[in-house]
Amino acid sequence: MTLHTFNKPSVVNENLRFVAPGDQILLIEDGVYASLSQPQVAEHGNLFALDIDVKARGIAVDSSCKTISYDEFVTLCVDADHIKNWF
Repeated sequence: MTLHTFNKPSVVNENLRFVAPGDQILLIEDGVYASLSQPQVAEHGNLFALDIDVKARGIAVDSSCKTISYDEFVTLCVDADHIKNWF
């Protein structure tokens, strides 16, 4: 399994094709806006958003997106076979 991190909605659009079934997607920084504007993101893998970034932007993510803490972020990284950061 690969963990993909995205920090901007535009980066999600450009690179979503590289997410394989069963991969995990973590939205960070301004990437959390993709959970609102791009509902198709959840169709490509397990979708997460960093809770501190969601709170900092004053938004509520889509129900298909689970908010996680930094500790859970670390767990995702440890459990992943590969990590790809898209910036």
